[in-house]
Amino acid sequence: MFTSHEEEADFYHFFESFIDLTVRFNLPFDPKFIVTDACHAMANAIKSHFVNCTILMCYFHVKYNVKKHRAQIPMAHYRSVMNDIKQLHCICVLTKAHTSYY
Repeated sequence: MFTSHEEEADFYHFFESFIDLTVRFNLPFDPKFIVTDACHAMANAIKSHFVNCTILMCYFHVKYNVKKHRAQIPMAHYRSVMNDIKQLHCICVLTKAHTSYY
């Protein structure tokens, strides 16, 4: 992103400016999905500008956060959790690709 503060007003301004550009260049922009990290300020700005958009958590950030908190997950469950995340990601990607874009 273009801000280091991650304040909602910054993201709000970014999306306002982005939408303004799409209108000026006559490029319709109505995303069905936006992938982001767990930044609440960005999520709030997205919700205010794209009411029909689904916010998806970035696959990298999900895995990163599970690894970051690995000590809190018993080793017997850790591999299963990581595998489940991978399976959910693959299923969602394939399902969305085959139903939403064609």
